[in-house]
Amino acid sequence: MDLIICLYRRASGCKNLAMENKIQQPQKTIQTMKFIWCALFAMPFIYGFVLFNNQKDLLPPDQTFILMIGFVAAATLVLSLVLPEVIFRSQVKKLQGEVSNEDAFKMYLITFMIRLVLSESISTFGLIVALRSGLNFYFPFFAVSVVSLLAAFPIENQIKEKIDKARLS
Repeated sequence: MDLIICLYRRASGCKNLAMENKIQQPQKTIQTMKFIWCALFAMPFIYGFVLFNNQKDLLPPDQTFILMIGFVAAATLVLSLVLPEVIFRSQVKKLQGEVSNEDAFKMYLITFMIRLVLSESISTFGLIVALRSGLNFYFPFFAVSVVSLLAAFPIENQIKEKIDKARLS
């Protein structure tokens, strides 16, 4: 193990552990983001599996209930796109742009989790409708949630651009 660490330090040009940790911190944060993303991306599929295996006597579809939940899910989608960006920019602005990359990535991680949770909650709304009205009513919520989660996949270059953009604004 020590040989691997030594070879890594030579290859990366790091002379000490503190410098190595500063270089690795954004990558660790992005790796954490990817793990969280994978866990939340699996949820709509798990909900679909549960619904598929748990089809019982259902109530007739209540159009008012379905439309109400649909509007709430649409509002949640808009919130998942807007709210994290607003929170992140306000936090960077509050610190007057004097944020290290490490701190900026940590701040972005929090807003990233907010976006994922809101995107995943759309499939939860679909689960509620489907438990009451049938599996077919889950699919639109599932599709919107999966597309929103796919759009939120953490890519390092995009995250760096968002951090730089927040610093400039």
